[in-house]
Amino acid sequence: MSAALASSSARRVALVTGGGRGIGFELVRQLATADPQLTVLLAARDPVRGRESAQKLGLPNVTPLELDVTSPASVQAAVATVAKDFPGGLDLLVNNAGIFHKEDTSGKPEAVDETFDVNYKGPRDTALAFWPQLKKNARVVNVSSQLSKSARNELSAERRQQFDDADSIEKLESVLAQYRAAYVTGPSGAKSQGFANSAYGVSKLAINVLTRVLAKKGEKDGIVVNAACPGWCQTDMTAGSGAPLTSTEGGSRIAFVATDPAAQKVSGAFWENRAVSAN
Repeated sequence: MSAALASSSARRVALVTGGGRGIGFELVRQLATADPQLTVLLAARDPVRGRESAQKLGLPNVTPLELDVTSPASVQAAVATVAKDFPGGLDLLVNNAGIFHKEDTSGKPEAVDETFDVNYKGPRDTALAFWPQLKKNARVVNVSSQLSKSARNELSAERRQQFDDADSIEKLESVLAQYRAAYVTGPSGAKSQGFANSAYGVSKLAINVLTRVLAKKGEKDGIVVNAACPGWCQTDMTAGSGAPLTSTEGGSRIAFVATDPAAQKVSGAFWENRAVSAN
């Protein structure tokens, strides 16, 4: 092995999806600033935005990476790029990319599908695709939301039990298929069948369940998988909502779960404001 390749293999590497703006951009900045020896891959769907965001940070250990989490081809291309440029693998993967429809999407299949494509399927596909590149004792952080708790509280006892009992991706997605079928029938469709009305909230509840499933998968290699809520932050996605936290504050909460030793001791948990929270 050449000296250059050996150096590349030994390098510590983090990848943050949705890193071009908002909380993701702030998280990249905090990770890269806190540890100059850590290479942080700023993954963005738009390669131009990704390059511009990396240039704006002006940090030598930040590298842009084109990655659209809703495109299998894009995910596989990113996997190939990372395998080539960083053969030693990943120390940290943060599934941050997300979408939120401000308007009511009840009865709109295209809107609910987009929500789940980005917020649930994106993290699922990205985590599974990069899983072979995760180093032993690596961390995976799935960005969730406090609205996942609200959605869970709205479920009927039967539906809540279905989510709690979902110990595989297949079981989880069986419940999600039932949710979609109910949701797209109209404004009261989801609620009338024991589900929550918020597609965003349910997509983040699904992320919490996925986190538990992946945590079980990672036990053998010490891979720690947690979900983290950044809080209600001021970003482009929440513009005009009166969010009380800045993206800097939200990013720091995710960074804590991604790097703090205390968060390495528990896997499969939902973290809120730097503490494990019931969900």
